[in-house]
Amino acid sequence: MSTIPAPRRTNRATPARTPPRRATARYATPARAPMMMSPVRDASVASMDVDDAPSGVAPKPDTVFARSREMTVALYSHLPEEVRLALRNADFARDSYSGEVDTTTNHSLVATWQTCYVWQHTQALTGAPTCYILPCPVDEDQNAPLHALVPYAGAREPGLILLSPLGEIRFWDSVSHGLAGGAHYHRAALDLQPGESATSLARAEAQTYIAGTSEGRLFRLALTSAGGRPHLAARLFSRPRALTRLLSFWPTTAEPAAPGPVAAIALQGRDVWALGSQRAQLWALGADGWEELTREHDLSVLIGPALLQSTGKEDVAEEIDLDLELLDLAVERPNPFGSLSSSLSMSQSLAHDPTGKRSTRLDVLVSYAPFGDEEEEEEGAGRPRRMYSVAQVLVGIDSLEVEKIVHVPYQSTFGAGEAPMHPKLQLIDGGALFVVQFGDAITICSRDNDYKDRITLKSASDRTLGVGAGSAHILVLSASTMLRATLEPTAVVGYAGAPELVRSVLAQAILYGSHPANPLRFAFPPAVDPRALASGAEALSAAVLAGEPELMMGAGGDLTSQLAVRADRLGFLIGFINENGVLGKLPFTSRLKLAEDAEKLHAASTLWASYDTLLTSTGRAGESVLAAAINAFAPQIGEAGSPDPVRAFFRSHVAELNRLPAFVEAEARRNAAALPDANDIVLAIYESALRYRETNGALYGISLDDAPTPEPWTSSDELLNALHPLWESTRRRATNSSTPAEDPLAVHVPRLAAILLSAASGRPQRAGLMKGVSADAYTALKALGREDAAFALAERHFDFAGLAALCLAHFDPGHGENTGAAAFPLSANPHLERIREYMSRWREPFGEALFSWCIEHGELRVLFALERDEGYADDVDAFFARCGERYESVRWVHELGRGRWAAAAGCLLDEASKEAEVPAKQLMLSLGKLASIANQQAGSVVDENTLNAFNDGLDLIDTQRWVLDQLEEAAGNSAIRGRHPLDRQAELLARGAASRLQGTAAQGRVFRSLVRRMLRGEALNVEEIVDVLSLRDNKSEDGAGSYATALKLLNASGTQLPEARKQAAMEAVWRRAYLRDDWYNLQNTAGVSDAEIAARFERTALVQTLDSLLAEGPVFAHLIVPPASALHLPDPDVLAGRFAGADAETLVGLRQDAEGEATRVQQVILDCGLEQSFVRAREAAYARGLTSAAGL
Repeated sequence: MSTIPAPRRTNRATPARTPPRRATARYATPARAPMMMSPVRDASVASMDVDDAPSGVAPKPDTVFARSREMTVALYSHLPEEVRLALRNADFARDSYSGEVDTTTNHSLVATWQTCYVWQHTQALTGAPTCYILPCPVDEDQNAPLHALVPYAGAREPGLILLSPLGEIRFWDSVSHGLAGGAHYHRAALDLQPGESATSLARAEAQTYIAGTSEGRLFRLALTSAGGRPHLAARLFSRPRALTRLLSFWPTTAEPAAPGPVAAIALQGRDVWALGSQRAQLWALGADGWEELTREHDLSVLIGPALLQSTGKEDVAEEIDLDLELLDLAVERPNPFGSLSSSLSMSQSLAHDPTGKRSTRLDVLVSYAPFGDEEEEEEGAGRPRRMYSVAQVLVGIDSLEVEKIVHVPYQSTFGAGEAPMHPKLQLIDGGALFVVQFGDAITICSRDNDYKDRITLKSASDRTLGVGAGSAHILVLSASTMLRATLEPTAVVGYAGAPELVRSVLAQAILYGSHPANPLRFAFPPAVDPRALASGAEALSAAVLAGEPELMMGAGGDLTSQLAVRADRLGFLIGFINENGVLGKLPFTSRLKLAEDAEKLHAASTLWASYDTLLTSTGRAGESVLAAAINAFAPQIGEAGSPDPVRAFFRSHVAELNRLPAFVEAEARRNAAALPDANDIVLAIYESALRYRETNGALYGISLDDAPTPEPWTSSDELLNALHPLWESTRRRATNSSTPAEDPLAVHVPRLAAILLSAASGRPQRAGLMKGVSADAYTALKALGREDAAFALAERHFDFAGLAALCLAHFDPGHGENTGAAAFPLSANPHLERIREYMSRWREPFGEALFSWCIEHGELRVLFALERDEGYADDVDAFFARCGERYESVRWVHELGRGRWAAAAGCLLDEASKEAEVPAKQLMLSLGKLASIANQQAGSVVDENTLNAFNDGLDLIDTQRWVLDQLEEAAGNSAIRGRHPLDRQAELLARGAASRLQGTAAQGRVFRSLVRRMLRGEALNVEEIVDVLSLRDNKSEDGAGSYATALKLLNASGTQLPEARKQAAMEAVWRRAYLRDDWYNLQNTAGVSDAEIAARFERTALVQTLDSLLAEGPVFAHLIVPPASALHLPDPDVLAGRFAGADAETLVGLRQDAEGEATRVQQVILDCGLEQSFVRAREAAYARGLTSAAGL
């Protein structure tokens, strides 16, 4: 049994700036006057703060206000009329009120600073209870008194003790004296010191009560009878006269150290625990009237570190000022077989106390300043300034240990709407559950698992006044009513976790939150876990979508009403999440899922309304496309045997709405006449869902500009696969009609196009589908005379490519398609004003699409007219800066037109390197060279590298043409162009000009392929030209110079070729040069003059190549490869790089052919002294080159 004083905050509103351990109690500071203390009581009673009564018709007892698996909160009884009137206009922030629910006497009371109202709350169940009104002891600060009811045996009315903060005591042996005004009472007083005040009052026994003061002193209040009249005596705690010892570690001074202002008193048999703001004392009550202090502990030094450890902050403890405050305590003895903890085994229970030395557990309610991750705002109420936990302290014979920290789901912000009161702790079922009373809420926490819940008052003017805890129920006295919270022990033990709590809060808010007479408010616990929030919200949304019976209370019997109620409840769900400020904690996928559930339900409501109207008007809805589609769908959703599959689908299977269009489309495919109705069904689903998304997307934190991942349900494969055939069928039938604009399906075309594009836009991987559908849609709409609808559709989806085509492509109504040709001049384009408008609205994206269309459709004249006549030159410049690589083939035209010669030359050089045709390549190189020269003439610095690149490229083309002429000349008239197919021409040219390749299959195939490409007019690269020059026979004297030409081309390629490939190509050229001549025949000198021998040697490819390379001195000496070095074969990776794309067989053949060349060169070296011939020819070439260079 306990009482509570006038409402006042004793848990700090602001963190203290000094260490939590201090010599004097903080209640004694000016900021904490004695009146700011709160009382203490035993485990049978509790108190809290208040609220005002609900408006409208008063609910009946047992009306349920909240229900979860673990707890049901219902109206217990109404307040007596006298109490209701007294509290009707109460200002709990200004005036002092206190209250109590005593489950021992079954009486409750409410006290103001003047008057105390007492009534039997069990009597209120059957009628109006008798209310006893008694006068309170006067307090100059107008604080309500502390109070305690005095129980008696039998049916006798209880007595009452009122204790004012100033120490005045009034005792009535029966509250029935209140019927006569309560003027007759016994008066007593505590012997208080100046400045001292009473702070707590608790019942120890029926005839013994304990009072605590702001100075930490304790008084015993004893009830006796003298001369048949009741008497109350109050005296200070004293020690026994024959005190022999105290425990060795306790002070032995005459007066024990005070624990600070007594915040709470708890009873354990004849032991009394007194709690201060930091310390606790244990007193033993003697049977003959004495008291003994047996132990004292500074609990804050134990609880503080344990609290930090429970939140993972022990490593930074020195950086955190917890500002810890002890608020209340309760005493329990470890009990392995309590009803709520019956699931615990004996071994589990003994694990808490293996030695049996720990016989007591103290449950201490503490408050502390928030820190780190704990500092989270509760429901948008503001920054938390105090947080709460219950510390379970095991008390052994010679030690104390914090066993567990249980965090209380409540945070104080000390805002205007928060009750000014001292939180109080009570136990249910011996400590299996903790009940903490705050001014506007009751919290319930389990000791043995993670179960936590709250009962929160809705009205800002309501306050809890008292709490009475039974074995499995709680009575809550508020300023508006009395509630009963009944706990389900099995459900508490089997608590499913935080997601279930979130789902429970949401379900209760949906079912009970809108009741005007409900005094409760539903809210998420502070620091709600995002994963639990997502899981719980998604589970409840799915349950509403499925129409689970427990969530359909008050929904009515007809399906129309049920669908409307379900839609409203999903709207309430997201509204509740937003109002509680936790939308940001939901991951995007969860918000998308909640939105999709609501979209499906609204779409289903629209679809059902249409079907119901059909039922009403024709009575033949069973023959409708919708009924046929659902009947076909029914086996897949377990409704094959349902007497009414349509209603069954809308009642329980709306979640499967995304699968329904596939069956609708199948019905339209089966019956062509059903296409209009099928379109109406699909349009009803999509358009309703999309309207809801556009209207309410912000509630879910979803923007239409988002690209959701995963994609929305309206973009699922099931829907797209059903939509696309319907669209195609509708488009074809409407446009092929003899009067397309008047066809009934014509009205469906823009609507189907709109939803199909919306669906495809949510699937980036369906970009191809979207592009094709949009093009067909615009064409169809133009054919149907709905050009404005086409523009509107493209604008809605920001289809800038589509807008560009609509603005530029000439539409031929006779063919029903875009011809691709643009109207020219621009003044002839009917959409010129649209072009200007779109450029103004979407300059960069639309401009890019517009200019791209011009290039891709060969309408450069339109592009340059836009640039010149419409003043979009800067936009075209920016376009080419962004997209130049994509449109390099025409960018040079733009640069030339702007007179930017260097930029034009660079574009032409890059484009020429990619051009495959000889004429185009030669044109680009020639124009590029001219642009470089023009840039030089304009006074700019010449880029020699660029100019050289143009010259080298032109040289390469000249060489290709020359060698092709040489091949044709060598082949004779048999390969005249046009006389034979291309492959035959290549075969004849190869046979006539490269007879030496007859035995080299791979090299022969390569040579013929290169010749074929030259005949087609393709431009060969350097390596390819080198192969053509070196693989042919080169029998003529001019041909002998081909090897030097090939080597010089390789040298001019610079860094275009990897060094390894360039070296391999040079070695191949020299092997072929060495093998061009018959060295064995040259060795046959019999009958040949010296002059002829010298002439033969001078005509060899070796001599002519060396002479060509060294004609101007040693400039090209690095291109010379001696015979021995030419034997080196290319590595496989080098060969694969040169012949990219060739198959393995070809690469092996090329390697074998190179090995054959090397073998023959090796044989010539050994047989004919090729090395000596090379040295002699090189020395002679050097000499001639030096002579030529000297001009001699």
